[in-house]
Amino acid sequence: MTAIIDDIMFRKMAEESSFCEEILRVIMNDSGLIVLKSHAQWVGQNLQGRSVILDAKCQLSNGKVVNIEVQKANDDNHQKRVRYNGAILTTNITDTGSKFENVPDVCIVFISKFDVFNSGYSLYNIDRIVRQTGEVVNNGFEEIYVSACVKDGSDVSELMYKASRCHIPLIIKLLCNITYTNFTLVMASHARFSFTHITLSIFILIPSTKKLHELPIMVPIAFVLEFFVVSKLATALAFTVVKPDDRPQIITYAISICICCIMCPIMSLVATLLFKENKSFGTWIQTWAMNFPMALLYQLFYCGPLVRLIFRTIFRVKKTNKQKQNQKNTIR
Repeated sequence: MTAIIDDIMFRKMAEESSFCEEILRVIMNDSGLIVLKSHAQWVGQNLQGRSVILDAKCQLSNGKVVNIEVQKANDDNHQKRVRYNGAILTTNITDTGSKFENVPDVCIVFISKFDVFNSGYSLYNIDRIVRQTGEVVNNGFEEIYVSACVKDGSDVSELMYKASRCHIPLIIKLLCNITYTNFTLVMASHARFSFTHITLSIFILIPSTKKLHELPIMVPIAFVLEFFVVSKLATALAFTVVKPDDRPQIITYAISICICCIMCPIMSLVATLLFKENKSFGTWIQTWAMNFPMALLYQLFYCGPLVRLIFRTIFRVKKTNKQKQNQKNTIR
């Protein structure tokens, strides 16, 4: 099942400033922190070298700009990654010809599923220290590393532990202030977080099982396969064709098609083995061939749109007064 700090899930949720605000308040230990606006998948241009795409760029009410990065694989030098991201971010948001005194303060929050420093802490705040005097000096650049794998009893640890394990109450809490439009985009961009494909699985097996009393056997099988095996495989397969920054509708269709391509033959095989009198290879192929066109069309034109409509209706949340005030501050 999906987790909040999953790459795709986080990128879509980070489009809402209220989501980033809740995360940063815990990590930066500031209950009064306000995110005026957030920009997911922000592109930092570098005409002389490597450009970067940041997971989330947040503008705080105190003028500081925060980059939230989520990293699953420990396959590079992440301290240098943070250093480089900070440099590109700073150069892109600093006005041409401005004095160095007016260079914006920047903070990089690096959230990883591993412990960057292997020291057993969930939170690492990096300070610049004068070696000779031991004095902490501040040049406006801040680094914060968060280890989602460490559980040390802190608020940050508790947040990251739940965020990395699909903790439903936490998801609901973080989503409560998110507008329904972006929430439905979150649902659409990540098939593992939608019940669309469970109903699809049920539809696949109905033509294969002529008796409804067989559904109680098939539905749990479809549910387990979908949530724990097929969804992850289908998502990985879909992203060999589409990119995370493609339109959410395109991502949804790509994942849905891959789900059909995988679930249909599997469920047809299960139905053939459990309920067909002739359990031959030919029977399985025939069942698969009969199910697939109907399942695909049902998913793309009926089930998928219906489920997204239901979620838009259920999670239609109005903006709070605080969000409206934040928008006014942004305009000012």
